[in-house]
Amino acid sequence: EDNLRTSLRNKGFNALDELLEFLYAHIAEYPEFATSQAYQDRKSAIVRSTADVNDVCFINGSRIIFLRLQPHLKFVEEMLLQPAIGDKLYEHLIDGLVNQSEDEGRRKDVERLRLACSRYIVAMAVRRLLMETGSITDRGLYFITVQPGEKGNEERKPVDTERISVQIQNLKADADMYMTALLRTARSYFSELYVGDPRRIFDRNNDHKHTFWT
Repeated sequence: EDNLRTSLRNKGFNALDELLEFLYAHIAEYPEFATSQAYQDRKSAIVRSTADVNDVCFINGSRIIFLRLQPHLKFVEEMLLQPAIGDKLYEHLIDGLVNQSEDEGRRKDVERLRLACSRYIVAMAVRRLLMETGSITDRGLYFITVQPGEKGNEERKPVDTERISVQIQNLKADADMYMTALLRTARSYFSELYVGDPRRIFDRNNDHKHTFWT
């Protein structure tokens, strides 16, 4: 019964994701959906779907986990990503997503930048979720193991903290590499808006000087 409930729930959410993707792909045929808040939010979103999250951290296409990540995705985008790439490039990206250019090459450049930003945002957002709840499952702070004979056939056990610590460290390392790739993309395709690598702000030639950073 537990497996059947889980299977039906996953199939339902997967069908919802497929329906949304179908509507987005055929938006011209569904003007009612084009005026909905859901579509407007999707147009300006950098991380748009469970597929974007799966690209960085496998969540098995879970809509529940995607929804739980929303506040963390928003925080990382506004507080970490925007300062890192600069206001001008960030605003250019959002404008390019909302008002798509007729130039196919320009659209591809914007999509390339979106994907680079998305990978960094997801890595940091998943890291924040792990630090907050100890798990990226839809069950939050606990993994659930099957215990025969118990009502509901489920027993809750806390997540191993050592395992979570390793995952958090790995995600930080991944996020740093994604940021490096993102800044390389920005420098290559949007050189006029590239403001440099904020992580190297204290790099300088200190020969014959007595300045040092603490």
